[in-house]
Amino acid sequence: MQIKQTRQQPASPLPLLWSPLATVALSFLFTPVFGAAVQMLNWRALHEVGHARSSFWWCMAGCVILLLNPGLALIQTDTRVLDSCTATLMLLYMTGWLFLSAGTQIRYVRRHFPQGYGHRSWKRILPLTLAACAFYLLMSLTLTWMGQVLLQS
Repeated sequence: MQIKQTRQQPASPLPLLWSPLATVALSFLFTPVFGAAVQMLNWRALHEVGHARSSFWWCMAGCVILLLNPGLALIQTDTRVLDSCTATLMLLYMTGWLFLSAGTQIRYVRRHFPQGYGHRSWKRILPLTLAACAFYLLMSLTLTWMGQVLLQS
């Protein structure tokens, strides 16, 4: 009689995540919208639907704030007022996101994976982020220019 040996699979394989700390650091460069989106993907990989939904709404709120400035430039002539309002909103948003959302994921990963986790590569997401930033800049400049032209005529 021959006994087949089978390899035992680990009970719970380590999830593949983007580093929560690196996500926060990169959010200072790419705005918290980037961080909230990456965190949403991390939460999905962790099967934490409630946290993923929360990160989605943080991402959407950031998009609204980012679109306020170029959108309002179509109807407002004094862009200094718009810039200061948008900067204030973004600062409040970033502070709230850092303390209410970003820190939650950092603590969760440290608590549940003290020995580490699988690291996802930034090679795909960073070029997409740079493309999104370039698109936003182009759109923002175009809308601001259109607003100036429309308000002068």
